[in-house]
Amino acid sequence: MAAVVAQLASRRFVTLLGPGGIGKTAVALAVAGAVTSVYPDGIFFVDLAVLDDPGRVPAAVGVSLGISTFADDPTPGVLAKLANRRALIILDNCERVIDGTNVLAEQLLRCSSGLHILATSRERLRAEGEWVLNLPSLAMPPLKSNMTAAEAISYPAVQLFVERATAVNSAFRLVDEDAPVIADLCSRLDGIALAIELAAGHAGTFDLRTLLSLVENRFKLLSRGRRTAVPRHQTMRSVLDWSYALTSDQDRMVLRRLAVFKGAITLSAARKIVADGILDDDTLLASLTNLVDKSLVATEVSSLGIHYRLLDTTRDYAIERLTESGELEALFLRHAHYYIAILLDAEANWTTTPSAVWVTTFSREMGNIRSSLDWAFSESGDTQLAIKLASAAAPMLFDLSMVQESRRRASQALDALAEQQVVDEPVSMRLLTTLGSAMMYTPGPIPKTVEVWERVVSLSRALSETRFEARALWGLWTSAIYGGRPREAYSIGVRYRNLALRIRDEDKRRQSDRLLGVGLHMAGKQRSALRRLERMATTYDHENLRWHTVGFQVDQGLMVRATLARVLWLVGLPDRAKQLTEQSLKSAVVQGQVITLCYFLAEAAIPVACFAGEWEAARSALALLQETSSQGGLATWQQVANGAEIAIAAMEGATVAPSQFAEVVSAALRTGHGAHIPWISCLMAQAALNAGESVTGINLVETALQHCDRTGDQWCRPELLRLKGMLLEMAQPDSLAATACLDEALTTARRQQALAWELRIVTSQETACLRRGTQPHPAGGLRSVFERFTEGFGTADLRAAQHLLGHSNSTQPPLPVSTAQT
Repeated sequence: MAAVVAQLASRRFVTLLGPGGIGKTAVALAVAGAVTSVYPDGIFFVDLAVLDDPGRVPAAVGVSLGISTFADDPTPGVLAKLANRRALIILDNCERVIDGTNVLAEQLLRCSSGLHILATSRERLRAEGEWVLNLPSLAMPPLKSNMTAAEAISYPAVQLFVERATAVNSAFRLVDEDAPVIADLCSRLDGIALAIELAAGHAGTFDLRTLLSLVENRFKLLSRGRRTAVPRHQTMRSVLDWSYALTSDQDRMVLRRLAVFKGAITLSAARKIVADGILDDDTLLASLTNLVDKSLVATEVSSLGIHYRLLDTTRDYAIERLTESGELEALFLRHAHYYIAILLDAEANWTTTPSAVWVTTFSREMGNIRSSLDWAFSESGDTQLAIKLASAAAPMLFDLSMVQESRRRASQALDALAEQQVVDEPVSMRLLTTLGSAMMYTPGPIPKTVEVWERVVSLSRALSETRFEARALWGLWTSAIYGGRPREAYSIGVRYRNLALRIRDEDKRRQSDRLLGVGLHMAGKQRSALRRLERMATTYDHENLRWHTVGFQVDQGLMVRATLARVLWLVGLPDRAKQLTEQSLKSAVVQGQVITLCYFLAEAAIPVACFAGEWEAARSALALLQETSSQGGLATWQQVANGAEIAIAAMEGATVAPSQFAEVVSAALRTGHGAHIPWISCLMAQAALNAGESVTGINLVETALQHCDRTGDQWCRPELLRLKGMLLEMAQPDSLAATACLDEALTTARRQQALAWELRIVTSQETACLRRGTQPHPAGGLRSVFERFTEGFGTADLRAAQHLLGHSNSTQPPLPVSTAQT
């Protein structure tokens, strides 16, 4: 182990090479324990034994890192997560997916100079920077007749043998007369850890000399047929053959049937798939105990109970035996039926199962579910069964953040349905629902995504499946809201509410408050929106209502608070808006739900901070959005982050070419995510005003106002009109058009009951009057608006207004006090 630690420190990328059973994983884990303090950003273990597809390697690493990724290729998210980190990645059992592992390893090493990789494999990865360390066998004592127990036990090979022998035979003791025998036995097993464990597992059945004789005879027999085999491989295979031959017929049947599993094996699964009514519980448990004692089956203990597992080497061997028995197809068939039932049962109990328990349980089952899907879709599989399995598994994959795989499996099953010309509307409806959920985030709420949801609406109505109809309506509403089309969104919200009332579903009726409230807010009806949003925010229960939408990946309670925070700011309650934003953002970060976090950052944290003139908070939220959306592969919010970064930089004085912002708008429309065009346009236009770029600013505002007219997205309209008026005033002082524009802005703000916009507008009007040397706006507009505020007097806009009020009787215009307001 010391050699591995030393090489890892100097080489950065070390592969432990050796045959199956040599102890590579054990050494890697021991090394991890020894170097914990060296890697402050963590040590991450990635078990690649359950993978057969090299393309899944980045996703497996992402899961180990805790990344929820929605991209077709998770690699950028993985690289973003590890950039500039000092961490150790352990890639275990690389031999099945070498082509994917070596490419990713090279990319990882390039992304961070502090990142180190420790791989285990039966073959070298042949990647740039790889340093191969052939793992030696366990040290063994020399062969001599006068070997004592004290001498023998000082060698790791003997220590392992004694440990395992004692586990199966409590009366076992190492004495001097047996020491030479054990030394000989370990030598014949080439010091291979698993081979020694397998042999020691029979110490409860045979005395040591008989055990040695059996091993010798078996090796002589096997060596006649495999003279060309690599010695260590031959030894391991020989021990497995020998150990398998010494088990009972019943135990052999259980072992080979367990090979159908890939990953964790629950006792419940073993009962259904292995026992299959042939073995009773006591008999099955006895066989499992025997196999564990003989080290042919491993056990894992967790908070979810005891799970069984076949080591990779043993599973390879057992699958050969299962194929020879003629039971392979029958076992895979039972395996698939079992997981269909498990997945459907999980869906039925989603609303009563705590999220953490559900995620932990099914994360462990991923190897089995993938294996079953791969078999069912294969030439020797069962296409009808594959379609049913995919329809049950795809939603679960989505909720485990495996969105790319979820979309791929749903599409694969839909293609299979089309090829077979089979009409199965319930299954099609389920698959399309999952496909729509996945498409919502990558590629985004584009027309193709809307088409999928429309098909779900049609199918669900034809089948009277109100649960799926509600989810499809939610998908259509989300597409409309993300696209910045509040009139359409509000109409869909009404349909959702009517459905909830028709089926008397109080939970859905409560959720309809968010659909209608967000639509009202974007349409410029702030007080009506406030009532609905506050009502849902105070009554929403995430654990009980999550599956009424799309599952665990979203927390509608936090999402409604995002819009609520924005509305609170607009109606003149900036302190409440700030407090709600800060509290909810902390909750979103703790929950770690990528979609919820990105939504909250883009909808509330960044725009509220920008409009309040709190640029440090805005920058912090932007950095978090960039990191989270990049790691998660969420193209829609990456686009929002890009736009916000350009706008904030412009507000801070950076020079931004008009073409840059034009690309922001174009990208937003390409991804169907136009909802952020208005508020980002406000920032860009304000930056142009601050910089004296009137023509650029007017063009920006005109483009944004046209977007608002086209979509009905009105909540930023008063601010856009204010900015247009000030830009016209800059271009042509005393302009009647500028005055008319500001008057229209004020009328619009008052109609929307948006006190925050109203304050900005009357402040701009007052400023314009002072600059011209004319009388302030009639009826003391600024003071009357200012006095309607009850909080937020430390915010930039209110400070600017207060400063201006102090100069209102002066003939000289006030000095600007905030880059948030001119």
